[in-house]
Amino acid sequence: MGLDAQHRCLVSGDQSRFELRPVAFRQTLPIYRELTPASSKLAFIHPLENFMPTSRADIPTEHASRYLQQLCKHWSHKFPVEFDPRHGAIQLSIGRTGMDADDHVLHVTLAADDEASLGRLETVVADHIKRFAFREELAFDWKKAA
Repeated sequence: MGLDAQHRCLVSGDQSRFELRPVAFRQTLPIYRELTPASSKLAFIHPLENFMPTSRADIPTEHASRYLQQLCKHWSHKFPVEFDPRHGAIQLSIGRTGMDADDHVLHVTLAADDEASLGRLETVVADHIKRFAFREELAFDWKKAA
């Protein structure tokens, strides 16, 4: 496993197939911090996602970490998932989901092969998080990446 400084993500395996690895793991965090600005967030972005349709939503909630962990645990039996209390990554069959939780906001980034899959992924992720957050009304304002 190595750090791809150009794409600011961790990669493992041969160059034809990248594996998503959260950069928050203790053994890689010092290296990541050397290569990225201090103000940047840890990212769960796959190198090939630079060419994929992506969208992002920032969901205000006091329970961001809880919802991140619930979604990751929920899908961990079926899809490749990696997470800790602040960061999560899920490789679903229709695309990738990356999440970052802070004290007041859950940041969700999605990437899919095409626009139709991205729209479906937005709906699936939002519906699942809304089910976990049945005690509060969450707003999902998906913004497409430029």
